[in-house]
Amino acid sequence: MKTHAVLTGDLVGSSRLGPASLQGARQTFEAASAEIAGWSPKLVASTPDFFRGDSWQLLLTRPGFSLRAAFYIRARLKAGDPDWDTRIAIGLGEVAKIDKSRTSLSSGEAFLLSGHALDAMGAATNIIVSGQSSAALDVLARICSSMADDWSQKQAQAVCLALAPDAPTQAEMAERLGVTQQAVSKALASAKISAFLQAAQYCEGLNWPKVRLV
Repeated sequence: MKTHAVLTGDLVGSSRLGPASLQGARQTFEAASAEIAGWSPKLVASTPDFFRGDSWQLLLTRPGFSLRAAFYIRARLKAGDPDWDTRIAIGLGEVAKIDKSRTSLSSGEAFLLSGHALDAMGAATNIIVSGQSSAALDVLARICSSMADDWSQKQAQAVCLALAPDAPTQAEMAERLGVTQQAVSKALASAKISAFLQAAQYCEGLNWPKVRLV
């Protein structure tokens, strides 16, 4: 069966967010998911949704996009508010049932791997990968996640634009953000964007039907 990627996450420090802030974070996640869906036809297999108040799930039909999507979701949240962030566990595996209206009602190996990985996550990292022979991607995710922890709001805003598969030029980014091109270049360099793009491109370049990650 085809390998899918399930991203399961929960908002960091959600109990400290007021109702309006929590709603804003949820709406930002929903907007980010819609933008990810536009990266490739039928990439998002069902409607992403929140459950248990602060937890969410996203199902991707092309697992190669899993790292880029995880980085993008964290960037979108941090770009929206310095108090917003999320942990993300990526499960790589087969899917037995897809509920088109609510991702969290779907089931299969990828969902179990993702959910169990999130439950077992500690506080040391915010992105991990679980699945058969996923060690290399997990290492990349953890290293990049530790760098993303230090993104400022302005850096995250630039990173959001740079992570899109059809990313605009830095001149176009500057115009959209209302800053100078030099400011964009400095923000992206400080955010270590090259490491994130290389990790995402490595993941996307794998031969997923026959993938062996280590």
